[in-house]
Amino acid sequence: MSASKLIGAALAAALCALPAYAQTMDDYVSLVARTQRDMATVVNGQTMTFTYVGLFNGCHQVAVLRPEHPQRGSQNFEVCADAPARDKHTVSPAWPVDHSARTLLAELVSLAVRQGHAQGVDSNGYTILAERIPGYGACPMVDVMVTYGGDLVERTVKEIPCQ
Repeated sequence: MSASKLIGAALAAALCALPAYAQTMDDYVSLVARTQRDMATVVNGQTMTFTYVGLFNGCHQVAVLRPEHPQRGSQNFEVCADAPARDKHTVSPAWPVDHSARTLLAELVSLAVRQGHAQGVDSNGYTILAERIPGYGACPMVDVMVTYGGDLVERTVKEIPCQ
């Protein structure tokens, strides 16, 4: 069985494990932490995007974004071992994009185009993760996520000009 089918089966099993009634935001945060897959859904009448940020200090980090209210930024959670989701009550600091950060970002995007994945840490301690989006047309696209202390700071898709 292919990796994508295994991931799909794991996600379906996790969704079935949730109760049939209205789930809470914490339920979805825990689901995203378990499956390590982003998702979007409606909770209490609000559209929410749940982004898996990665591991930080041994705990899964998940950011919740509300596309209808982007000015609020992300709400950051962590899920450690079998504990329930915990709201970190943190505010992600803005990424100070100086010359060295732009140079590092360009290099990581270039590496991701060639190798599929690249990660680095800038001089201010921000982690930059770049992943090529597979099968997305003739011109490559790279998903870029910037984090600080396990919190999502910025996420964007870089379109690479065709050569």
